[in-house]
Amino acid sequence: MSSTFVLRGKWQDGASSASCSAQLTVVGDHVTVAPETGASFTVELSNLGISASIGRTPRYISFKSHSGQFECVEFDTLTTLDERIGSPAMRIIHKLENHLGLVVIATVTVLLMGFSYFYWGIPYASKVIAYTLPQGTLQQASDDTLLVMQKRYLQPTKLSAETQARLREKISDFAPDYPIDKLYFYASDSMGANAFALPDGTIVFTDEIIALTEGNDDEVLAVFGHEIGHIEGRHALRQILQSSAIAVTIAMIGGDVSAMGDIVLTLPVVFSQLAFSRKFEIEADQHSRAMLESNGLKSDAFASILTKLYNSHSQCEDSKIKCEKRKDWYRYLSTHPHLEQRLQAISQ
Repeated sequence: MSSTFVLRGKWQDGASSASCSAQLTVVGDHVTVAPETGASFTVELSNLGISASIGRTPRYISFKSHSGQFECVEFDTLTTLDERIGSPAMRIIHKLENHLGLVVIATVTVLLMGFSYFYWGIPYASKVIAYTLPQGTLQQASDDTLLVMQKRYLQPTKLSAETQARLREKISDFAPDYPIDKLYFYASDSMGANAFALPDGTIVFTDEIIALTEGNDDEVLAVFGHEIGHIEGRHALRQILQSSAIAVTIAMIGGDVSAMGDIVLTLPVVFSQLAFSRKFEIEADQHSRAMLESNGLKSDAFASILTKLYNSHSQCEDSKIKCEKRKDWYRYLSTHPHLEQRLQAISQ
């Protein structure tokens, strides 16, 4: 390696934005900078600092004892200078950046890490967090969500007191440990035949789904068992945590951290319109089957009400106005597994 070489570039004195042509000469351990306009100066090699190599962008040489900087794009000669004054770490980084094979390996590694973070990391962390949240948090989230639902989707039930009492008694016998005061009945033109569970254990049946069972209380119990599966699996919380974690990650990568405040403020609405992943739906289906079988009932009841629900929401035999009101809930159902897949899962 020669101890003498010349670099040609531009000199910026630091006092103004103007620049001029310049030459930097290295002789042994001494460096001389000769601007086209202005005075030349000589410094020791150890006086220099050089910017990192980033692709084919210009590099800048600065001086501890002088203001200003020398800009240069003679990359091969700059590499020689970098080897003389740069730190070992910088030399290693430079070599890695210019090694195609290592760049490919690094890119694939980053992609795999990103995939693992979203596909396994976030779901696992969400599950751990969901099972460690205090009951007070679950209660508050559920109260806020039910309030939103009452304002936007739910109306007072039209079920008779006798029907409500009968169903509560059936469910109490079916699940003795369930706090029956958390079971609610509401009418809902917008939701139609539906049922949903909230994180604190609250379960809501619409009048429309009760009517759909046509007096078959085993079908009501099947739906109840499905919703209990969501509660015990903390599916609502895990779904929200996963969605929020993805949104926060994207916001942080994009630099728009202000969006995180909106996520917190809209959680009750998100809970009220939550569409579970297909995995969670299958888990809840299987939980319903297990509860039916443990109570000496056949899983046919769940298959029956599931088919009725599917037909009810896909055909929409009501008025055109009601169909229009329920369009959001059709999108909700579209995220669920296909009917055949669910029926096959509960029959295994």
